[in-house]
Amino acid sequence: MKIDFEPLGRRVEVNDSETILDAAQRAGLTVAAICGGRGTCGTCKIRLVSGELTPPTSVETQKLPSSALVSGFRLACQSRPAGDIRVEVPPESLTALQRILVEGIDSKFEFDPSIRFVSLDIEPPDNGDFEADDLRILKALNDLGFSSGITISPPIFPVLSSQLRSLEWKIKLAVTTTEPGSVIACLPVNAHGLGIACDMGSTKLAMYLVDLETGGILARTGRMNPQISYGEDVVNRIAYCNTHQDGRQILQHRLIETLNEMIGDLCGKTGSRPEWIVDCVMVGNTAMHHFFAGFPVRQLGEAPFIPAVSQATYLSAGNLHLNVAPGAEVYLPPNIAGFVGSDHVAMLLAANSWIGEKTIVSMDIGTNTEISLLSGGNMYSCSCASGPAFEGAHIEAGMRAAAGAIERVQIRNSQIIWQTIENTRPVGICGSGILDTVAELKLAGFLDTRGIFVRDHPMSNRLKEKNRMVLIPAESTGIGKDIEITRRDINQIQLAKAAIQAGVKILLKKAGCQPQDIDDFFIAGAFGTYLDVDHSIEIGLLPDIPLERYHQMGNAAGVGACQLLFSKKMRKTAGFIANNSHYVELTIDPDFTGDFLDAMFLHRGY
Repeated sequence: MKIDFEPLGRRVEVNDSETILDAAQRAGLTVAAICGGRGTCGTCKIRLVSGELTPPTSVETQKLPSSALVSGFRLACQSRPAGDIRVEVPPESLTALQRILVEGIDSKFEFDPSIRFVSLDIEPPDNGDFEADDLRILKALNDLGFSSGITISPPIFPVLSSQLRSLEWKIKLAVTTTEPGSVIACLPVNAHGLGIACDMGSTKLAMYLVDLETGGILARTGRMNPQISYGEDVVNRIAYCNTHQDGRQILQHRLIETLNEMIGDLCGKTGSRPEWIVDCVMVGNTAMHHFFAGFPVRQLGEAPFIPAVSQATYLSAGNLHLNVAPGAEVYLPPNIAGFVGSDHVAMLLAANSWIGEKTIVSMDIGTNTEISLLSGGNMYSCSCASGPAFEGAHIEAGMRAAAGAIERVQIRNSQIIWQTIENTRPVGICGSGILDTVAELKLAGFLDTRGIFVRDHPMSNRLKEKNRMVLIPAESTGIGKDIEITRRDINQIQLAKAAIQAGVKILLKKAGCQPQDIDDFFIAGAFGTYLDVDHSIEIGLLPDIPLERYHQMGNAAGVGACQLLFSKKMRKTAGFIANNSHYVELTIDPDFTGDFLDAMFLHRGY
């Protein structure tokens, strides 16, 4: 039987005598089990997503509330599979978390937030003054020169009167800067008005807590996207929604539940309170944008892949059940197309890659890779279905970027040198590691341009069979067995890199450019940050241009989201980018199939 551990992306085979904990430990996953698996600590909680487990034991019924058991939670040390299953391992059940990129390269912008803060000392009512609380506030604001048309946002009315009295009428108001303005929060005078910016990736979530009064980023945090348990990519999640009546609501609930946990983490780190958060910016690909907002997604999964909403949208945080100020608004930047979303717009903002006379390529590599090309004042964009191989999925020994994942590989004189995340014994291989492996095997002459092992090579003693080689022998691993690379693994990388190469080539053709014309090539995203650019050029993932033209930007979408939080001008620019980008649908482009097939070969450059 097979167990799929999410969100780690690790898949293992088990027999019916093994517990989930046995399988996790054998696979090198660091599931917490303080009691050694006897069931006395209750720390090894997992949640069944699909398939069947053996019935709960008496230990589980004692350690887990009935509501948790109904929701699918079990103890890994007590449960066994009754067939192929998929389980989710919550963050609190892991002793070593997956690497999640929240850093990025900052760029300059004008600090001009959408919210301003006003401190007031209001006269309280008495037996001779019967004016209502809302009118009392509006009068105080009018006296300070605010428009007579200023309003108070209805979501704060349920808490406003109690806040005024608990704060003894000395308050700080958060007011929108669009005329005539609206009061969206009432805070203590010593509170700092805060905002959150979030990059909602298909695999990973990155969130930033910022001070809207000073422009500083106070804290960052990251989590795995809990929706992975319902599909590794957005196409499978759309299919889940199409086949489950409440699928959309489930995916939205799981996402917002995790976002609220992240908000709690950030506030805990900084001594802040969630109700001080008065502005939110959320970016993501078009599907993640729709999942978050609760918009329909069926049409995103069917040609011609049309978004329900592409324009910039403001939603009520209260209606979304985000744990922030009840009157806060959530700004969703515009999407470009069905598979080029607001996260790509945010990345373009962070890279300043929508202006200038240069020829610029901007790419965010992931399960779905978005690419934009600016040349001659024109911008073209496309989306490549590069698949989850760069996240370690569909690779036999693949896993996401967590402790023990092989992330770097070199071959010197037929000897394989490797490095793992956190320098622990290897338990699997992540995207950057498999890309390095393919490139190094090709450079060593052990792989030909078709991705086939060369049998009369000094390294052929590593072949177990013609389509399988030992990368690291069992005695050097943390799982007690060989870590192997298969011909199918190599083919997954060929498919992913072919989709990306074909996308770049088609955009270059649209602009009348050659690869050598590219002045700057920006690469964003977690995988894009850790990939080896020279290796990527060697196998044809990236064009053969001077290395100094490449710029690995980290989480540029997160940086762009922060800029959208800090600057009204940036929000206008986001609209300009989305409106002026010419979207190219690769699946109907006459050159795509030929370019894709040519790109399957492993050779340097384009």
